[in-house]
Amino acid sequence: MSLGGSGTWYLAAKYPDIFAAIAPMSGFTTPMDFIDSSIEKLANIPIWAFMANAHTICTIQYYEKN
Repeated sequence: MSLGGSGTWYLAAKYPDIFAAIAPMSGFTTPMDFIDSSIEKLANIPIWAFMANAHTICTIQYYEKN
């Protein structure tokens, strides 16, 4: 699920016009520079994101800080 969640964030930022909404699960992605520089492209896409407290790569606190 984590890699699929990463792909969800990446593809939605890269191709925002083809998604009506996204629902990434436990997604962490390494091309963070791309996601950070493209985040405004996700502003009009409904997002329902899921993250487990036990996820060891990317924590809940990461999302709260960003």
